[in-house]
Amino acid sequence: MNTSSFSIRGIQSEQLTNSAAIRLPLVSFVILRSGETDFGLVIEAIRAQDYPDIEAVLVDDGATEASSREIQGLIAGDPRFKLVSSEQQLGPMAAARQGYDRTVGAFVVFLDTAVLPLPQFASSHVQAHLASRHVIAFTASRILAGAIPEPAAPKAPATGLGLLREDTAIRLSCLGEADFEALAAKTVLLDPVTAGWTTSPGMLAVYRRHVVEQLHPVDDPAAPDDLSVNTHYAGLAHLLGGSAAIDMPLAQAIGSTDPSRASKARASASQTQQMLGVWARNGSDLERRIGLRRYWDALCVLMAPASERADAASETAFKGILPLLTATFGEKQTIHRLNQRLPKGQFRAMLHAHHGPNLPFRTHMAVRLSTLRSWHNRLRLALRKHRRRLRGHVS
Repeated sequence: MNTSSFSIRGIQSEQLTNSAAIRLPLVSFVILRSGETDFGLVIEAIRAQDYPDIEAVLVDDGATEASSREIQGLIAGDPRFKLVSSEQQLGPMAAARQGYDRTVGAFVVFLDTAVLPLPQFASSHVQAHLASRHVIAFTASRILAGAIPEPAAPKAPATGLGLLREDTAIRLSCLGEADFEALAAKTVLLDPVTAGWTTSPGMLAVYRRHVVEQLHPVDDPAAPDDLSVNTHYAGLAHLLGGSAAIDMPLAQAIGSTDPSRASKARASASQTQQMLGVWARNGSDLERRIGLRRYWDALCVLMAPASERADAASETAFKGILPLLTATFGEKQTIHRLNQRLPKGQFRAMLHAHHGPNLPFRTHMAVRLSTLRSWHNRLRLALRKHRRRLRGHVS
């Protein structure tokens, strides 16, 4: 392990006290097979990374003896690579989870064999995390379709973006001064909750491990095979800890990438149901981490795409969510929080997804009490404003 690969305020790590105790974070790549594309090119792309601390887990679902033997030959003698073989066709989410469980890195990347990270991919993302003005859940950069571009001329960093100044940030030595300036100019922090993260096949993310740990989907043999790995983790991670967009092409797509293996521009009803289930099932821990208001606001952000669909699809996405929330927060609080934030049609769809068209008397009364509480709070605020105006006139 080379510990002299970064600097703090221009001081090289070997000049710092006990520099051997300071280690760069390990980046773990979890690589899934995409269609007929083999692992050879992506293995070479990982080996070409200029960041020193990496590992890669190759998940060969639907493996044969021949495919496993071929992959073992490609990674022989390189301890940074591991192979997970499954004769069963796992599907993207299950395959990603099997690969993830074999990793130990502080940062995790999910990609498939049709996406090749460029040499500065890992170093640029780790640098963005280390120099970010706030701790974020993940960074995401563009995937280039077609030929690898010529290196762009560095631009002056724009003000008010996401990275600290060069003289105050932890700097990786594998990125030069011009590289850091270009990265700072193209990196923008995205605030959580205010809007959901819309993933697409054109983005590749690097997640903090401790965030991914809280967001794993539930193992469900009946789950559909079209669930997307990055749509799931990026959508939830952004709401939990915010993110940073790096407007630079740091990976290249080869052939036609199957978006179900990596990410989709729009979550399906089943994908939304899975994400809502994770957010509701872990409600107690997540609310304690980010606070009551942010938790419930984020839940409503997750529900928004489902509300745009037809009633049947909307109810499919909401199915099973209400009991999970009720088990954690109680029926009265759950109904009140949702009634406060959701449009009436969406709120009604969630209730009907669980209870059907006829609400139980207890649920009906909880809805009525929540409405009365909301009206009472509005009246109280209106009276408070009125009293302030009167005091202003008197003075």
